[in-house]
Amino acid sequence: LAAGQTPNQVAKGLGILRQTVYKWRDRWRTAVAGLAKAELPETPDKRLTALLEQVLLDGYRRGKPVTFSPEQFVKIVALACEHPKASSRALSHWTSKTLAAEVIKRGIVKTICRATISRLLKDAKIKPHRSRYWLNACPADPASFDEQVRQVCAIYRQAATLHRQGIHVVCIDEKTGIQALEHKYPAKGVKPGYVARIEHEYQCLFVHIPKTAGMSIEQFFLHQL
Repeated sequence: LAAGQTPNQVAKGLGILRQTVYKWRDRWRTAVAGLAKAELPETPDKRLTALLEQVLLDGYRRGKPVTFSPEQFVKIVALACEHPKASSRALSHWTSKTLAAEVIKRGIVKTICRATISRLLKDAKIKPHRSRYWLNACPADPASFDEQVRQVCAIYRQAATLHRQGIHVVCIDEKTGIQALEHKYPAKGVKPGYVARIEHEYQCLFVHIPKTAGMSIEQFFLHQL
């Protein structure tokens, strides 16, 4: 407006209503006289800044009424920190959709959408869909364990060089698509600011193949299947 544009031009350029331009123009005109009196050489910058903020800040509005009570919010957060098995659900972790269904089923709220659940969990810094592994190493012989770790790491470092020499390094671990779900230690549940933590060790199945079997490892497992 100070540059000579009309209220219609300002509204179109800023993508706002013309009434909004009139409102702030009138507020500024009302405050100009007071700002001019305060704009003296001896007036501190902090004082001028406070006066400008008072003019430019939007007025207080009550906003939309609260939909859920604090008690309901606490119950939703507590449910998100529980394991789905406690609710007789065959799930490894909660999703916003399944949480919304369980909240309604328990009668905590009459209705709630998954988007609202996601927003509430974000505000509470809860991420039930995420997890990370943690290590609780307690080997019987720390010195021997350390040596074994060093050997494995050394082989990994040499794998690329050995491959160029025609030597293949094979790591036998979990089969693709088959997860080891029988963990040795219980997982630490999710809580505000922390994702679920799963201990990396799990129950192993050791198979003894007699030397007299006369078959390769591949043939043995195919025979077992």
